[in-house]
Amino acid sequence: MPWRWAVGAALKAALLSAALVPRVDAETIAVKVIVNPSVTGKTLKKAVLVEIFLRRADKWGGGAPIRPVDQVSSAPARQAFNERMLGFSTLDVQQYWAVQIARGKAPPQVVKTEDQVIAFVAANAGAIGYLASSTPVPDTVRVVEIE
Repeated sequence: MPWRWAVGAALKAALLSAALVPRVDAETIAVKVIVNPSVTGKTLKKAVLVEIFLRRADKWGGGAPIRPVDQVSSAPARQAFNERMLGFSTLDVQQYWAVQIARGKAPPQVVKTEDQVIAFVAANAGAIGYLASSTPVPDTVRVVEIE
């Protein structure tokens, strides 16, 4: 019974936080995916990106660990990323993670600002994150094309 309570509490928290998140029009916000320079390749398949951010894939092709970083759920770039790249609403993603957390799986680290996304990706080998397309990208990270 304790695990059912944990799942129920996690789902209630996800639903409440989603209700408090202002809705943005994801179609008007474009996002780009950035990686640490240690990540090889210039493109990434969308299906692989989904697996990475749902933490179903944990190693790059060469065996190095993948370190995804998410933005807070209220960030317009996160909402656009969830809908356009992952194919899910922010509420769907929160519900998914409520169940996964109850099963002992950890979601990607969450940061508050795009500057923190850039800093995390730059500082961690194998890291991957996303930004609004209008955000300047420094030389410390690299943009990858999503196919």
